[in-house]
Amino acid sequence: MTGPDKKKLYPNTNIKPVCYISNLPKKSNAEIGEYTYYSDNKKSPEKFYDNIEHHYELLGDKLIIASSVQFQRGLSL
Repeated sequence: MTGPDKKKLYPNTNIKPVCYISNLPKKSNAEIGEYTYYSDNKKSPEKFYDNIEHHYELLGDKLIIASSVQFQRGLSL
């Protein structure tokens, strides 16, 4: 049995509200592990970084998220 391709944005192309955030365009101050995904059925999951409210690159902040973490709509970091 094979699982979803970790290199694709959508683990299942039939379920567009779910995407692997590690495959979104990279941010210099964010490290996201493989198989970490975000689900949002109200707005595009590609807007994941809009949920990061208290993370300041100019202060040297770095966001590190482990592998295989799941986030859903309503998240605020």
